[in-house]
Amino acid sequence: MNRAFQTLIGAIRQDTVDDVPRITLRKAQKSWLIYRDTQCDFIGEHQGGVRMWKSTYATHCKAEMTAERANELDRMRKDLIR
Repeated sequence: MNRAFQTLIGAIRQDTVDDVPRITLRKAQKSWLIYRDTQCDFIGEHQGGVRMWKSTYATHCKAEMTAERANELDRMRKDLIR
């Protein structure tokens, strides 16, 4: 995901003095990371049952959501270069 994010940041043309598109993407990514962690912690608590499984469910959730986000960032980059 980090590689996809860095590639997308690099693909965004810096056409403004204040670099708003990149700043906005960084804010969106930080917010997404908070969402992912919170959502997956909830899923771990809700579906995990005993403490050992809570961590397993949360970790699995984070891996899945991270892979999906990497694909989403890659699609954004592809849309920019069309």
